[in-house]
Amino acid sequence: MKQPCALRHLLAHTHGLREADGVYIREFAPGASWAYRSPGIAMPIALVRRLSGLTLREYAERFFFEPYRLRHTGWRTAHHPHLIYNICDGQAGWVGPNESPDGDQSNLFASVGDLARWGTSICGKAGRRTGSRCRLASSNGSSRSRRRFRSRRPGRGTA
Repeated sequence: MKQPCALRHLLAHTHGLREADGVYIREFAPGASWAYRSPGIAMPIALVRRLSGLTLREYAERFFFEPYRLRHTGWRTAHHPHLIYNICDGQAGWVGPNESPDGDQSNLFASVGDLARWGTSICGKAGRRTGSRCRLASSNGSSRSRRRFRSRRPGRGTA
């Protein structure tokens, strides 16, 4: 029996999929190993768009950045000397910023202050709290964790 690939597998890059000529090919069973591959990014972005009707940028701004007052976090398309870009061994050596403002490319930037605010807002000042949203990120996908996630989806009593 094939093991299903859950959202947590996609986000943790333990999904076991790779893309070849527009087709997803299974490399290993979900959760059995780790490999940074495009399905782990492309599929959650497509899910956000399909379920919410918003781009990843629009969704993140509305439900994460604004409520948590992350004022120096977002997708950047213009070059700025204070931003650090991806480094690669390619021709130019530096990659970024990318041209898409939709959140579908690697041009998400955050200030150190916003990263600290994110950590204390999500996980609490004392670190990981039982019953917090932080638990979802490291959960085993139990129904209790899934219920907690569903209760915070747009249109379910959250702003």
